[in-house]
This record gives sequence, C-alpha cells and structure tokens, in this order.
Amino acid sequence: MNSFTFIMKKLLLTLLLFLIVIFTLNAQIPDEVIVPAGIRVAECFPPVKRYLYPDFTQGEVNLNNGNHNNARLNYNFLFGEMEFIRNSDTLTITNKKEIHSIIIGIDTFLLENGYIRLISNGPVRVGLKQNISLKDILRKGAMGTINRTSTVDTYNTVPVDGRIYDMVPNEDWVFRKTEEYFFSVPSGEFLPFSRRNVLKIFPGQKKNIEEFLRSEKISFDSRDDLLKLAVYLGRN
Repeated sequence: MNSFTFIMKKLLLTLLLFLIVIFTLNAQIPDEVIVPAGIRVAECFPPVKRYLYPDFTQGEVNLNNGNHNNARLNYNFLFGEMEFIRNSDTLTITNKKEIHSIIIGIDTFLLENGYIRLISNGPVRVGLKQNISLKDILRKGAMGTINRTSTVDTYNTVPVDGRIYDMVPNEDWVFRKTEEYFFSVPSGEFLPFSRRNVLKIFPGQKKNIEEFLRSEKISFDSRDDLLKLAVYLGRN
C-alpha cells in the first residue's frame, strides 16, 4: 500500500467518523426554531411549522350534552390550541369545558389540561400532547459570547396566548417542539406515562411489570416501547 492510498483511506475513515458524530448529535437535538432579535415571531412560524395538518380539515367537535358541531379544524402547536375557520377568519375554540372530544380524520383529541391526541385506544389508552414552547433566550455577553438563559424567570413577561405570535423579541428566542406521552385506563384520567405512574395504577402487577420492563428494555422516551407496554398492561 503506497502512502497516497494510506492517506486517502485515513481521510475517508475520518470523514466517516465525523458524519456518524454529526448524525448522532442531530438525532439527539429536538426540533428547534430560533427567532432572531428584531424579527417578528410570526415570520419564523409559517403554517407548515405551526400546524399539525397541512390544511384545515373538516372535523367534528363532540359536546358533553351529546350534540356535535362540524368545522374545518387544525391544531396549533405554538398556542397549544385547536383552531377553526369561520367566514374566512381563524378562531380558537374557547368553550373547552363543554367539549367531550374532537375528531379530525382518523385522529381523536381529548381535553385534559391541554389537547391529548389518542395514538392507541385499547384497554390501556395512550395519548400524545405536542406543543411548541419558548425554552431559552440567547443573550450576547462579553466578547461576543452567547449566554443561554432558562426562561423560567421570563414566562411571567411573555404572553401565553396568541399575542406571542406578534411579538418582536430583543434577544434571540429558542422554541422547541415538545412531546409528552400519557396513559389511562378507560375509566380513569390521563397520567404522564412513567414507571412510577404505571406501578401506581397497577400495584398488584408490580413484579410482573418490572420484569417486563427489564426483559423488553422499555424506554419511556420511546413511542414504540410505550405502545408495546400499553398492550402488555391491557392483557393483564
């Protein structure tokens, strides 16, 4: 093997390792949108990023009294709200206490501290709550450094309704899409899908559940694993 071939193989190996590292890092970073200082928030959230569906879709709003209303609906990640079209205006559903469920296509939404979309409707139901939330504020420090500041102390000054869409921040704002999984038995309320809550709801099956979690290497961050766990719990 001559020196040129050796060098080329070494460069290709280095490039391959670099690509693997980049892919791994990207896979660990959640969906993120940075709104630069001086830019209106709305400009960074076109419909394709803001809504669950490509277009407002005909759906059905089922009320607790048995009545239902039909409307063109779409779920807004940024507001965490269900919106509908009326006379060319985009409006937010406000009478939430009267709503039993919302059906859009094959999707069913239930209202429990926000909109939960059913992804499994078996004996143990699994739901998904998706939002886009303001997570960090990037402030420029000395020598051009960037300070990533938690927004815990800033939520009191940032509107939590549609007004945030029209705001123009003074610093760079970092928004991230969050996904939270919930579960419930049909007669119960939805709880965050966690080991602690599972054992709380099924105390008589603690030993078997813990063995299943170990043997199947269940990750509570994995959608597929949670669905597998829900099927197991529903059979016992």
